[in-house]
Amino acid sequence: MIPVNGFIFTCLVIVFAYGIGLLHFLNGSTEDKCEMTYMFEYPQFVRISNEADKQFPKYGLYSYSEGKFTAKARRMYFDGIPVLFIPGNKGSYKQVRSLSSVALRKALNSRTPFHFDYYTIDFNDELSGLYGPLLYDQLSYLNSSLYRILELYNERKNKPTSIALIGHSMGGIVAKNLLSQLSNPNLVSLLITLATPLKRAPFIWDSHMHDFYENKVWKIDESVNTTVISVSGGYNDFLIPSYLTEIQDNNSLSAVTTNIPRCWVEANHKQVIWCKQLVLAINRAIFDSVDLNTRQISSNSTYRRMVFYHHIVHHGGINIQNRDRYFKSITIGYGGQWIESLLRQYSIELMKGVREPHWYMVRLTMLPAHETLSLLAINLESTDWVFACNANYPRGGSRVCTEASHMTHMSKIWPSVKYKRRYFELNMNEFHKNNSEHTHIVFRTLPTNEPVVFHVDVYNSAERKITVNLPKWWSLMKHDILEQTADKALSYELILPQLQHIIQYYVLYVESINCDTENHHASASLIAPWSNQNQHSYFTNTNKTPLSVRLYSSRPRNAESAFIKLTLDPSCRYRISLKSSITGMLGQMSRFYTPLLLTNIAAVVLMSLKFQLSCLKNGYCSMFFVAIKEGAKPYYVLTIAKLLSKVVGELKSLKFLPKPDVIYLVEEGSDFFLLPLLSYMCGAGIVWFLAIIFCVSLVTLESTVHKMALKFLARTVSFNIAWSDYLMSALHKIPFVVAAGLVIICFSTCGGLAICLGGIFYFLKLTQMSQDYIEEVVWFFIKKIAKRCKTFFGKKKSRGSQEQTSETEHGIDGNSKNITETITDEETQEEGKVVNINKKHEGSNESEKELVEEASGDSKMHDTKTSLNQSEDERVDNIVDDSIKTEETKVHKRKNKRSKKIKEGNSIVKDNTPSEKQDATDIDKKNCKSENVTNEEKIHNTKEEKPIEENELSSSYNSIFFHSTLFFIWFLIAIINVPAVLTWAHNFKFNTNLSPDDSFVPGLALSLCAFPLWQFNFPKTDRKWINVIEKFVMTAAVLSLMFATVSVYRLNYFLTFTIVVITLHQMLAPKIDPRGGEDDNVDDETRVKYEDMKTKLE
Repeated sequence: MIPVNGFIFTCLVIVFAYGIGLLHFLNGSTEDKCEMTYMFEYPQFVRISNEADKQFPKYGLYSYSEGKFTAKARRMYFDGIPVLFIPGNKGSYKQVRSLSSVALRKALNSRTPFHFDYYTIDFNDELSGLYGPLLYDQLSYLNSSLYRILELYNERKNKPTSIALIGHSMGGIVAKNLLSQLSNPNLVSLLITLATPLKRAPFIWDSHMHDFYENKVWKIDESVNTTVISVSGGYNDFLIPSYLTEIQDNNSLSAVTTNIPRCWVEANHKQVIWCKQLVLAINRAIFDSVDLNTRQISSNSTYRRMVFYHHIVHHGGINIQNRDRYFKSITIGYGGQWIESLLRQYSIELMKGVREPHWYMVRLTMLPAHETLSLLAINLESTDWVFACNANYPRGGSRVCTEASHMTHMSKIWPSVKYKRRYFELNMNEFHKNNSEHTHIVFRTLPTNEPVVFHVDVYNSAERKITVNLPKWWSLMKHDILEQTADKALSYELILPQLQHIIQYYVLYVESINCDTENHHASASLIAPWSNQNQHSYFTNTNKTPLSVRLYSSRPRNAESAFIKLTLDPSCRYRISLKSSITGMLGQMSRFYTPLLLTNIAAVVLMSLKFQLSCLKNGYCSMFFVAIKEGAKPYYVLTIAKLLSKVVGELKSLKFLPKPDVIYLVEEGSDFFLLPLLSYMCGAGIVWFLAIIFCVSLVTLESTVHKMALKFLARTVSFNIAWSDYLMSALHKIPFVVAAGLVIICFSTCGGLAICLGGIFYFLKLTQMSQDYIEEVVWFFIKKIAKRCKTFFGKKKSRGSQEQTSETEHGIDGNSKNITETITDEETQEEGKVVNINKKHEGSNESEKELVEEASGDSKMHDTKTSLNQSEDERVDNIVDDSIKTEETKVHKRKNKRSKKIKEGNSIVKDNTPSEKQDATDIDKKNCKSENVTNEEKIHNTKEEKPIEENELSSSYNSIFFHSTLFFIWFLIAIINVPAVLTWAHNFKFNTNLSPDDSFVPGLALSLCAFPLWQFNFPKTDRKWINVIEKFVMTAAVLSLMFATVSVYRLNYFLTFTIVVITLHQMLAPKIDPRGGEDDNVDDETRVKYEDMKTKLE
C-alpha cells in the first residue's frame, strides 16, 4: 500500500484545492466582447532592404499598405509619420494589420493633413519570451531598422526626426530596451506597449533574459524624451498578469483595457492587438498627439502624456486639442427654455428630442443636504453640456446666465451597454466656497431628434458613502450592505478598506426591486485609486451577472482604499449584497502563483533524495513514496530558506549575492505569510501524483515508448523496425554508447536536445529495470509461499507423531518442566539486554556419537524424547526470537561476522533405571547441553536466513528507487531546457548549432554523468561521506527556494550539480571499512552484554 500520512494527506488536499482554483481560473474568464477589425482592401507587405539582413537573415523589415497605396510603397516613396510595429513572443509581423488599416481609414475619412506610414519587423515568429538570447538579436535588428526607416524620408521636405514604436508582448520590452541605447534621446517620441511584462518576465528561463531586464531596461538616460504607454488586457490575458505591465514614471502611463473609455472590455494576449474598441482608442490618441504645425508627433512629452491620459484614463467627451479653451469664461446664449427645479432627486426624459435648447439649473448652496451633485446624461450628443454661471440676468419672471465657466471637461464618459452615457459629479459646497461668484450649475441639451434623458441626484455624501467590512474568506452566505437603496437614488459609493491583496475575491450582487419601468440599467465600477485598473459590470433587466471584486495589483502602502461606484437607475430600488468566493480566491492564487510551483516541486524531489541517501547508510534505498512521506516535510528547509532570504536581502555586506526571489514578490505586493508553505505543500502533492503516474507509466507505457523509440531510430538511421529493435537491445546492454552520442549532440546541436533525448532513454531503461524487478518480486513471493506450505505440512506431521507417543509424556514431563523453568529464569534475568547468539561449537559431532551409542538400547524412549526436544526447541525459538530480533540483526550486519553452522542432531535419552541412576544424571546434563546447542543453532539459522531472503530483492529495489528519483531530477532539468530546444528547432534551417546555448553546460554535465549512471550498478550502499552528500542536497534545496522561484534558470544549475555530485560520490567515494567503519556504532556496553548473554546461552 502506498504510504500516506497526515502530511501527504494535507498536501493532497492542497493540490485538490489548487485544481479547483485552476479550473476556475481557466473557465472563469469574462465574456469575450472584443469586436474584430477588418481591412477595407487587401493588405500588402513590401520588403525593405536593411543592412542588418546579412547578419540576421532570419529577420526582415516590411512596409504595410493597402490597395492603390501599394504602388507608392514599392517605389519606396513614403511621406507620412513613421510608426514601427514590433511583434512579440511567437508573434507575426502581419499582426500590424488592425492598427495600420484603422489608421489609414481614419486619415482618409477625417481628411487630416497628415497620415501614418506603418512598418513592421518579421522576427521569424521566434519564442523570444522563452529564450533570452533572442532578445539581443532582435534588439540589434530593431536598432538598425530604426535608422533605415528614417533614411527613407531623407528626400522629403518635411522629413520626420522621430518615430513612434508599438510593441506587443516581448516586442515591447525590446523596444523599451532600445531607449537605453539611443545616441539621440529624441529619436523615439512615443512607445506603446501592449501586454508587455515591463517589470519582469513571468518565467526567467535563462541568464540572458535575467540580464536583459536587470542591467538594461531600467537604466535609461533621463534625457530620453520618450512617452511610454503600457496597456494590459486584464484577467482574460492568461500569460501576462496586469501588475507586471505597470510602469511608474513621470513621462509614462499604464492602464488596463477595462479602464479605457469607450473600450471597457477585457482582451486576451492576442486580442489586445486587434480588439476593435482598443485599436480605435489607440489610434484616436496617436492622431491627437500630432502637432498640426509640424505635421509630426508633438515633441512636447507633457502634451503627449496628457493626450493619452485623456484617451485611456479620463475621457470627458471633449476634443483634447481644444482643452485650453475650457479654462476660460465664455458667453452663452440665453435663448431657449431655462428650467430650475427645487427637488433633490428627479429625472428629465425627452423621448422625442427637443426643438430648442433646454437649460436646467441646479442652485449652489452651503446646505449639508445639498453637498454633492451627481448628474447622468444618456444619449446626449452635445460636446459642451455642463457649466457654472451666475444667474443675474433677468428674463421674464426669472434670471438666466449670459456668461459661464466650462465644467464639461470634469465629466466622464461612463460605462454602458446601451446608449452613450456621460457622468458628472461635483462637491457643490466646496465649489461654491471657492467660487462664490457662481450661483448655479447648469446643463443643457441642444436641438435634436434623438431621445435624451437626464438623472439628477443631490445628496449629502455621508448618506451615500458606506464603509464595508468584507466577509471572512470562508463565509458562504451573502452579507447585505443595503437592503434597499433610497428612492430615486442615482449614486452610491462602497468603500473597501480591507480589499488589499490580489488573492482576495468577492462577488457583489445588485438586485433590482420595485422597478417602475421594464427596461432599466445600472452599473458597478471597482476603482483602485493607485492604478488605472477600473473594472465594470452592468445590471439590466436581461443581465444580472454580479461584479467580481478582485484586484489587478495589490494595494501599496499609504494608498487610498479601493471603492465601488454604483450608478443606479432612479426608476428602481436595489438590494446590495456581498459574498466571499472561495473558488475565486483559489483561482486568483492559481493565476498568480503557478509559476512558483516548478521550483517547489524540485525542492520536494531534492528533500526526498536526501532521505533516500540517509537510508543508504542502513544498506537499502527507500521507496520514493516513503521518501516523500518522511523526508519532504517542510519544517527545516522552508525555515532556513526564509531566514536566509531575509538576511541576504537586508545585509549590505552580502550584496555580492544575487537578490533573493522573494524580494520580487514583496516589491510587487504579491507575497503573503503562508505563500512559501502552501507552494511547497502543493508541490509535494503534485510530486506524489507524478510518482503514481510514473509508476503506472513504467508498466503500461513500456511497449508504447519502445515502439516510438523504434520508429524514431528507423527514421533517423534509415533502418527498418527489426534492425531498430536489434539496435535498441544493443543500446540497453551498452548504454555508454548512448551517453557518448549525447555528448556529441551537445557539441553539434543543442545541450537541451541531449537532455531531452537522455531523459527518454533513461525512461526506457527504467521500464526494463521495472520488468526485472517485477519478475524478481513474483518469484520471491512464490518461494515464500512454497516455504510456508512446506512448514505448515511439516508441523502437521509432527503433531500426529506426538499423539502416538502421548503415553510416554508423563515419564519425561519432569525433564521438560526443568527445561522450561531454566529458559524462563534466563529470560527473566536477561530481559531488556542485547542478545546475539553466535556461538561456535567444537566437538559436537563426538558428543552426538556418544549419546547415540548410549541411547541405542531403547528406540521408543529415544523417539519420544526427540519429539519433546523438538517441541521445546520451538518454544525456545519463540521466546528468544522476540527478544533478540532487532539487535541481533543490527549487530550481525554491522560486525559482518560469519558463524559456523552446526549439524542438526537428535537428543538421546537413556532409560532412567535405579541401577544406572548416576549415569542417567550425566546423560541428562549432556542432553540439556545438546538441547541448548540445538536451540542456538535454530535461532541463528532463522536470523541468518531472513536477511538472505530479503537481500534477494535489495539490489533490484535499491536500483530502481534510486534511479527513479534521479530521473525525476533529470526530467525537471529537461523541462527547464525545453525553450532552448524549441528555439534550436525553430531556427534549424538557419543554423544547426544553437548559439549562445545556455543549456550546453547542463547538457554536457548530464551526458557525462550518464556514462556511469547507466553502465554501473548504482547505488552503492558501502560508500563513505553519505552524511556530507545529504547536507549538500539539503543546501541545494534551500538555495533553490531562495534564488530560483522566479529566476528558474538557476534551478537548472542546482539540479545539474546535484546529479554530478551524487554520481561522483558513487564512483569515487571510498568504501566503509567492514571491521570498524564510520557506520559501526556498536558501543562497548553493547558488546559486553552480547558476550554475557552468549556465555549464559552456552
